[in-house]
Amino acid sequence: MITFHRAIKTLVVLALAGFCCLSGAQQGVALLPTPVNSDAFSKSVKVVVPEDYKIYPNRKYITIYLLDSQSDSFFECIRSSIKYLVDYGYMDPVILVGISSMNRQYDFTPEPLTQTGKTEFKKSGGAELYYRYISQTVVPAVEHKYRCEPFRIGIGHSLGGTFLIDCLLKHQELFNANIVISPNLVFDGEQLLHSAKDGRLAEAATNRFLYLANGHGDKTEEKFRATTMKFAELSKAQKSAGFHFLYDPLNNTSHGTTALEGIPKGLVSLYSNIIYPDAQYMKRISGDQEALLGDVSKFYQAGSKWTGLKLPLIPDINLMGYNCHYLGHDDTAIRIFRRGISVYPDDFNLYDSLGEIEQLSGNIAAARQYYTRGLEIVETQKAALDTETYASLLAGFRSRLQSLVKKSP
Repeated sequence: MITFHRAIKTLVVLALAGFCCLSGAQQGVALLPTPVNSDAFSKSVKVVVPEDYKIYPNRKYITIYLLDSQSDSFFECIRSSIKYLVDYGYMDPVILVGISSMNRQYDFTPEPLTQTGKTEFKKSGGAELYYRYISQTVVPAVEHKYRCEPFRIGIGHSLGGTFLIDCLLKHQELFNANIVISPNLVFDGEQLLHSAKDGRLAEAATNRFLYLANGHGDKTEEKFRATTMKFAELSKAQKSAGFHFLYDPLNNTSHGTTALEGIPKGLVSLYSNIIYPDAQYMKRISGDQEALLGDVSKFYQAGSKWTGLKLPLIPDINLMGYNCHYLGHDDTAIRIFRRGISVYPDDFNLYDSLGEIEQLSGNIAAARQYYTRGLEIVETQKAALDTETYASLLAGFRSRLQSLVKKSP
């Protein structure tokens, strides 16, 4: 069942596209060439941009890097899960990057230090090379071609999760957030657990997010579970500034399906630290407005500090503003949108949103001012928009302005 406030967010995200008659069709998967000198790595990665990517040329997006995307079915499953979470307001639009692995056992494991580790797989120890491939080839290619926020999320299952833990301990700059499902931390006599005990985790955890989950019951989950729990206990004990950690023992008895459950839960957990909780906002929205806005401001200040992002992000400003409007608090909605414009002065959608609330409140002169500014911004962005989108946006703002003429005294 779609709750009132989530339904609003779904509509608001597409609001400007709606009045401009733009298509809301899902973007296709692009293959981004990433040439390397070795056949050990994939020659391309999969990229999916948000549905509104071409409409808002000034917006940047958080990027998700999904390991094990050589499996088309796995990639499409997680892609669909992300789309659902975005559509219903649990997270903001993101750029999804799928990275393939040609040899998981080699790519995802650190150099073994014990004889057991050296013989556990036919070949292991390529994690450092794989890290260099991602950090020096994939990430630069993605961030050169696409508009990316300085915040990356890594997602890995099983050995993919092992790789993410290894990166967190050795190269924490690669991902700001890690969603790790059913990792093999038993590998090489629990090498990564010992590294964490040696103090690496304390330093690596500063201003980082880690969601760690595992199942139980089947042979593989039982093999990994005890060491994962030990790593979880170490993580819980960390007092590093800005470290957000959640250990989630899933009620899942199949190693093959823990990713399908854990990845969406991990994303929801992460975004609960980035988006002010909807339920709390809606519960308080009809009460003390000053106290609510003060708490919201504190939440986003704290979030900005550890993520390095300018929070709230634009879709969340729209969510809060329109929720206030639909519940009869236009004065608060106007304050929220004005604050949003002060942070994002070149986003024409915020001017459209503010103009609409001002118009509905009877403030025609203010509405004209904001619609006009939105139109001016669209005109400055002509070179970054395709012809159809540009024409539709112009027509939309002109229609808004014409509606004011009809209602003018």
